[in-house]
Amino acid sequence: MREPAAYVRRVVVNLASNRRRRAFLERDRSSDREAITEVGEPVDHVLRAVRALPPRQRAAVVLRYWQDLSDTDIAAALGCSAGTVKSQLSKARASLARALQEDEQ
Repeated sequence: MREPAAYVRRVVVNLASNRRRRAFLERDRSSDREAITEVGEPVDHVLRAVRALPPRQRAAVVLRYWQDLSDTDIAAALGCSAGTVKSQLSKARASLARALQEDEQ
């Protein structure tokens, strides 16, 4: 294994994607399950906007802004090119800006 850190990041991304998918399916089956943790109002709308992003954009946002990874590291973790990472982050920022603008109104 040449890049153990990249491998671990990829595993985390895959597990998070699978976990989100399972949680979405379980939420449909069980209407009484609400949010596990309560988040303060200022952060709640941001998390809601991030959760609404497509999986690849959400993963890129998390790896960039929560893990502080470079485009190259994100590309390695997601198995794509650095250019794809840049375009996914650009689309995600535009979507987040629209979503947060709508929340303010």
